[in-house]
Amino acid sequence: MELRAYGEGFVRAWWLAVLIIPFSLWGGYVYTNSQQSTFTASTSILLNAPVLASSVVPSQIVKFNIPSYYPSLVTTPDVLHTINQHYPRLTLTKLRTAINVTTDTDNRILLIRVTDSKPDSAIDIANYLAYRFVQLQNANIQTQLNYYQQVFQSDIEHLTKEINELNAEINRLVPPPVKGREIPLAPQTRILLNNNQYKVNQDVRQLALDQQALKDIQNTLPLFKQAYLVQHPAAVADVPIIRPLPLLVIEAIALFVGSLAFIVLVIAREYFSPFVRHKGELQRLAGLTVLTGSLKISDFEHKGLLHGRSLFFNKRLDALRSLCGALGVAAVRASGHTILLTSPQKKRHFAALLTTLLAYNGHRVLLIDADFGQPSAREQVQITEPAHLVTLSGKALPFICETTIPHLFVIPANSSATQSDPLNSIRLIELLPKLQNIFNVIVIDGPPLSRADAHLLATKVEQTLLLVHKRRDSLQTVKVAARQCQDLKLNVQSLLLT
Repeated sequence: MELRAYGEGFVRAWWLAVLIIPFSLWGGYVYTNSQQSTFTASTSILLNAPVLASSVVPSQIVKFNIPSYYPSLVTTPDVLHTINQHYPRLTLTKLRTAINVTTDTDNRILLIRVTDSKPDSAIDIANYLAYRFVQLQNANIQTQLNYYQQVFQSDIEHLTKEINELNAEINRLVPPPVKGREIPLAPQTRILLNNNQYKVNQDVRQLALDQQALKDIQNTLPLFKQAYLVQHPAAVADVPIIRPLPLLVIEAIALFVGSLAFIVLVIAREYFSPFVRHKGELQRLAGLTVLTGSLKISDFEHKGLLHGRSLFFNKRLDALRSLCGALGVAAVRASGHTILLTSPQKKRHFAALLTTLLAYNGHRVLLIDADFGQPSAREQVQITEPAHLVTLSGKALPFICETTIPHLFVIPANSSATQSDPLNSIRLIELLPKLQNIFNVIVIDGPPLSRADAHLLATKVEQTLLLVHKRRDSLQTVKVAARQCQDLKLNVQSLLLT
């Protein structure tokens, strides 16, 4: 029964499928048109600078500034800004995503990959990044080499000059020997001579180091021109790395997603629905006794039954036939069986159909329109003339009218015995015992159970039939009506209308 309710929910929500599925197919079509092939251009750079700096110039006095991390030096803000100026469609955010710069584990090779929808632009950007990086880094190395050459040349000139001056000073301080015998030096002269000699030795040692370092640098200048070297220009394959999916595949996916969304929405809508969906909810949640089956009839069929036409699909009236049979049995057992038709909150027009079928079955039926606020008997049943009936005691009943249907009589809601005696709920209750002696079945078309007149009438009848409209009456309202029936201790049954 629960699965059937969900199935009915899917049928009722056909309009939602009409909205969601075409929209999902349209979304798949738009996605297909916006999807582009993706190409990747790659190039690599040899990082020779670290090896050259550590092995070709072994001098301890030469310290090159070699970067330890290269990716950030490739995608500098200035470089990205330049690329964006040439390719405005590539924003800085897209460029940071499209450019991938990595090094190997030994930090010897730098790999640059550029992904773009156009292979020419991917090649152009990859080559620009590679050659720009090589140019800047080689220029940086060359600047350092030039700096050291200038420093060493200046130091060599300075040290040579200083050594010559110190040697001249030493020669001046040492007097020539006289007759093969050295002349003793004064203590102060000896100290000055020793200091000068020490400085000469230091300068000679430093001069040798500077000359060797300068020689090493000059000998390795050609090697440093290849400190950073592009191995090969960027290239891209003719086949795209990411090929767009065919339109048929995307539309199939879109159809699946749309159908899934429709199913999820309907299930969620049905699960959280506040309305009655099937009779099992009336029995389980409201504690009501529900007649077997449910009445499903259109307005056209309703009018046809009132005029005596039979339905082609008459199985849908099983619940109504069952009710008429039960009322017929009760009428046979005790004449004047009285039943009140009411609803949880909103008036349901069912009395005319029920009394018409009972009359066609040969029962003498009286329909009382007791909803004085919203009378409906005259709209549903054709009233012909007063019936001119009297009670057993001989009192006239002028407010009872005949109809076009044999054995069916009606008391309209605006009836009155006299102008000073209008028909109301209290007057109707007083008349019920007299009417029960005349008719086999009395059907009171009462107001909703939320009104006081319905409570008053319900306590005076043998049976109360609560009419619940499927997917129109909320469970909360039905629960309140069920509690009211329980408090009034009514013999109540429920009929589910669809």
